[in-house]
Amino acid sequence: MSLIGIFSQVKNRVMRGSIALFFLVSSQFVFSEGTREELQELIDTSCLNDGFVRLDKDYRISQSVYIKCDMDSQNKTVYVDDGTIKALIVEGLDNAKLVLPNVINASADPGNGKWTGSGTGISLINISSSHIEIGHVRNFDYGVTLIGNEKGTVHNNVHIRHLENNRRNLVL
Repeated sequence: MSLIGIFSQVKNRVMRGSIALFFLVSSQFVFSEGTREELQELIDTSCLNDGFVRLDKDYRISQSVYIKCDMDSQNKTVYVDDGTIKALIVEGLDNAKLVLPNVINASADPGNGKWTGSGTGISLINISSSHIEIGHVRNFDYGVTLIGNEKGTVHNNVHIRHLENNRRNLVL
């Protein structure tokens, strides 16, 4: 059932006086987005405390976010308002387990056949012996970059679900 159908049912029940049900059902559909600062603070704090980050909501950013430890962010999305940045940067991890969020360039207009930004959705640098899951990366100049710089990037299992409408989806 669609959200419109659910809200129609809720509206009908509210009209019959069941206000408590309205608040119970509608609270499940309040979409909350965090800021880049909240996201980076969550990552920094979680990495220091237990070495693991779990995202609890979607985020909207306009500056790069640095991932420094294991992460589980399945079904969460980072919306990027500045198409010229590297949105998520993962660098120098060994033996990591990363389930990265979806990354969507919200400022892009690739429908005109031209990308105005020079940004990257996810940049993986010097990662070794890790398991990496990439969800959905859309509307960037570079979707995902996998780079070995001096140290190298080796022995990784990288699972990519969907790279869409990036000028260059995957750069190794």
